[in-house]
Amino acid sequence: VYKKHKAFVIPNGIDLTKFHPHKNTANTQVIIGMQSRLTDNKDHITLLHAFAILKARGYDLKLIIAGDGNCKSDLMELSQKLKIESDVEFSGMLEENDLVKFLQNLTIYVHASFGETMSTAIMQAMACGLPIIASNVPGIDNMIIENKTGSLVPVKNIQSMADGILKYINNKDFRDAIGMNGFVYAKENFSNKKMLESYKKLIFQ
Repeated sequence: VYKKHKAFVIPNGIDLTKFHPHKNTANTQVIIGMQSRLTDNKDHITLLHAFAILKARGYDLKLIIAGDGNCKSDLMELSQKLKIESDVEFSGMLEENDLVKFLQNLTIYVHASFGETMSTAIMQAMACGLPIIASNVPGIDNMIIENKTGSLVPVKNIQSMADGILKYINNKDFRDAIGMNGFVYAKENFSNKKMLESYKKLIFQ
């Protein structure tokens, strides 16, 4: 039987019983985070420079970078050169339970990258109800709906990254709305139940 559609894209599924919104209301500091491998295909350098701009303006911020890789020492050295090392934490690789706690403790999630296939990290952040700022690159641009589930910024554009973060810092209602939109979008598109349904439809159609 001839089938018109020969290719299907089924995203990995996220366990929404683990990854879900749970805000730490006791924390008044804005905490920004990113999780990924610390390698050359990620744009942590732009994130660190943007963070330094905002710290220089006097904002009470903390940046947590989760993950490990061959660029870690260079990124730690850069944070020292930018004089932000006391406000930047490199947490290393996190087990799933710690990863959930990490995401749920964030105010804003940033994913700075030169390209992705389909970012599980962004799916997990959305599922935790976080507003997303991400690089406008293939593998991410199809996941973010501008000013609805997040914001896209040009690669290696430090000022755009800083401005994007600042937009969320200065408008709590806006970032909360974006975070909730992202959670709904993740629930509708990225849950493990949705993945199973898609595979069933593909196999039994």
